[in-house]
Amino acid sequence: MPPTSLLPTTALRSFISNTPRHVLRTPPIHLIRQPSRTKSLCTSPPRCGLIHDLSPPPPFEDTEMESKEGKPQKKGAITLKTPKGTRDWIGADINLRDDIFAKVSKVFKCHGGTPLDTPVFELNEILTNKYGEDSKLIYELQDQGGELCSLRYDLTVPLARYLAQSSTLNMKRYQIAKVYRRDNPSIARGRLREFFQCDFDTVGEYDTMIPDSEILCIAVEVFESLGLGADITIKLNHRKILDGLFTVAGVPDDKIRPISSAVDKLDKAPWAEVKKEMVEEKGLTEDVADKIGEYVKHSGGAELIEFLKKDEAAMANEKVKAGLEEMDMLFQYLAAYDITNKVSFDLSLARGLDYYTGLIYEVVTKLPPDAGKRDEESRIGSIAAGGRYDNLVGMFGKRQIPCVGISFGVDRIFTILKTRQDKEKQATRKTDVYVMAFGGKTFDGLLPARMEVARLLWKAGIRAEFSAKVKPKLPQQFKAAESNDVPLAVILGEGEVAEGKLRLKVLGLKDATGEDKDGRLLGKEELVAEINLSRATKDRSTIMDNSLDDTSLSTLSLLESRVRRIEHILYGQAAAPSLARDASAVNKIGGLEKRFSLLLSNIRVYSELLKIYKANSDIFHSPHPSEPPSQLSPEAIQSIVLASASSYPATLSALTAIKDSPVPDLSESTSLIALSQRMRAVEATQLAQAAEMAELRRRSEAVVRSWYEGGVLRTSQVLADVEGRMERVERRVRRAEHAREEEQDI
Repeated sequence: MPPTSLLPTTALRSFISNTPRHVLRTPPIHLIRQPSRTKSLCTSPPRCGLIHDLSPPPPFEDTEMESKEGKPQKKGAITLKTPKGTRDWIGADINLRDDIFAKVSKVFKCHGGTPLDTPVFELNEILTNKYGEDSKLIYELQDQGGELCSLRYDLTVPLARYLAQSSTLNMKRYQIAKVYRRDNPSIARGRLREFFQCDFDTVGEYDTMIPDSEILCIAVEVFESLGLGADITIKLNHRKILDGLFTVAGVPDDKIRPISSAVDKLDKAPWAEVKKEMVEEKGLTEDVADKIGEYVKHSGGAELIEFLKKDEAAMANEKVKAGLEEMDMLFQYLAAYDITNKVSFDLSLARGLDYYTGLIYEVVTKLPPDAGKRDEESRIGSIAAGGRYDNLVGMFGKRQIPCVGISFGVDRIFTILKTRQDKEKQATRKTDVYVMAFGGKTFDGLLPARMEVARLLWKAGIRAEFSAKVKPKLPQQFKAAESNDVPLAVILGEGEVAEGKLRLKVLGLKDATGEDKDGRLLGKEELVAEINLSRATKDRSTIMDNSLDDTSLSTLSLLESRVRRIEHILYGQAAAPSLARDASAVNKIGGLEKRFSLLLSNIRVYSELLKIYKANSDIFHSPHPSEPPSQLSPEAIQSIVLASASSYPATLSALTAIKDSPVPDLSESTSLIALSQRMRAVEATQLAQAAEMAELRRRSEAVVRSWYEGGVLRTSQVLADVEGRMERVERRVRRAEHAREEEQDI
C-alpha cells in the first residue's frame, strides 16, 4: 500500500473509497495535520482514522522522500529515519537525562510539589485560542472515536483544564512529560518537535508576589543542583507594565498582543527587523514603533523601577503604576531569598503566549569565555520560562483560579550539559567495573568465575560487565574496558581463582609500577568494599588534591579544641575565636600555630614543660602495667628536677592559696541541695505542660482539618453538584425551547 501522503487528491479519494476499512488504520504519525488549512471532502466516515487535510506542508517540511545521500527513493522503498524534529535516546544520554529529571524532581518535592500526569493529547477546543500566533504549531489529529484532538503543546493548558474539571482550589503541582510543537527543528540547538518539559505551578489565592518569588527561587535552586547556578540570568518583566507602556506609546488595544509577539523576537533579531515587522506587517506608524524602541531597550535591576517611576507619562497609566508596585514588592522578596543577583528586569521580554496576565520570566545562560559562534551552547535560547496566568482556568468554566508557574526545557538543558561534558571529556559512564580473565595454555576462559563475580557486584548495586565470549583474549578485554571509559577492572587468573583470590586494578594510570600495575590481590569478601571505596573518588589525583577531606577536618578540629582547652585553663576563657569553617587547611594550621606560639611566649611555665616533654616524653604518660618502667639514671632524674626548680615557688604559692581559700558555710550548701529537688519538680511540671500543649495543638489541628474537609470542601462539592444540575436543566430547557420553535416553524 503506497503512503497516502504521496497520492494526488483524486487518487486519494478513489483509494479511500475502494479500500477496506481495516486497511485504513494508519500509524499515529499519519494523523498529523495543520489547523486552518484547506480540507477535502473525504468519502470515508470520520472513524477511518485518516486526516482530512490535503494542503501542502509548510516550507520547512521534507516534501520529497529522499535517502540520506539525497537520491530519490524507489517506489515503495522505506526511509529508515526518525520523523523530523525527533530523536532516539540511548545509553549515556538517557543516564544524563534521568539525572536531570532526578535533580529537578528533588527540588520540586522540597517545595511541596505534588506530581500530576495528563493525557498526551487533548480536545482541539481545549488548546485553540490559547497560544496566540504560535497556535499554528499545534499538531492536530483525529482519533478512532471521532473526537477532534491535538497533541499537547505544553503542560500549562492541560493543567488549567484539570483545575476547571476538578474541585481543586489550591495546590503545588509538578509534571515531567513530553510535549509536541510543529516548529522548525534544530537538534543542535535543543529545539525539537517532540521534547520534554518539567513544569512547576502554584495554584490558588495568595498574597501578591509571594508564590511568584518562590517560583523564581525554585528556578535558581534547580540550576544550582545541575551545576549551572553561576551561568544563568532570569529575565523579568510584567504584562501590566508592558501593555501599559504600549498604550502610552500609542499602540491600539487590538494590536497589543501582536506587537508583544513582535517584541518577543528581540532576543533573536535586531531592532531594525522587529521595527520593520511592526510597521509593515502589524500596521504601526514609525513614530509609535520608535517610542516602543525607547522603552524596550532598558534593562537592569531594581533601579529600573525608580527610572520608570520618574516617567510622568508612564506613571499616568494605571497598568504601569500597578505593575511597578508589584515589581517593587517582588524585588524585596527576592532579596530575602538572596537571589537578586540572578535576575534582570528587562523591558524587551514579552513572552508570546496569550494567557499570561502578570509577571513573566525567562532563564538564559551566560556563555563560557571559550564559547565560539559555532558552539552549540551559544545557539541555544531560553532554557526555562513562565509567568502568572490568572484567567486561563476561567476560560474553561465559571471559576477563576490564579496560577503562576515555570517550565524547564529539558532537551536544551541536556544539550548544554552534554556539550560541557564532551569538552571536559567526562562523559557519563555506564559501567564501573569490567570483569576479565587470563591464563596460560590450559586457560578455559573462567566464564563461570567471571559470571559469579559479576553477579556479586550486581547484587551490591555496582555496574559491571564482562566479555560475552568463552575464551576472551586479555588485550581485547582491556580494549573494551578502556573504550567505554571503565575506571576499574577485576582480573581473574587461574592461580588466584584456585586460592579464592582476585585482583582489583585501576585502569588508565600512566607509568604504573608494582601494585598499581598488576592490581591489588584481594579476597572475594573484600571486593565490594574496595570497589565502593574507589568509586568514592574519581582518581588518585583527586584524593591528593582534596586537602579538606573529612580526616583533615576532624584532625584540625581536634587540635583546635585542645588549644582552646589549654587557653581556658590558663586564661579563664578562650583567647581567640574559633576558626572559620570554610577556611583552608593551610590557614587553619597557621592560626593554630600562632595561638600556640602565643601561649609559649606568655606562659613561661608552659614553655618549660614543653621543653621537658620534648626531652623526655615518657614522663608524661602512665606506663601500662605490662610494660617495664622507664629506665632513667639517678643523674637524669636529678637534672630533670633541677631544671624545673624555678617553677616550684610558684606552684607552692598556688597550692597555699588553694588551701587558704574559705570553705562555704554548711547551711548554704544544704539549702542548695534542697533547692535542687524543687528545681527537678519544676522541670517535671514544665515537661508535663509542654506535653499538654502539644496534645492541645494536635486536637486543634484535627478540629480545623475536620472543619475544612467536612465543611469547606463538602460545601464546595455540593455547590459544584448544584451548578452541574443547573447546567443540565438549562440544557434541557434550551432543547425544549428549540424543539418548540421548530414545531412552530413547521
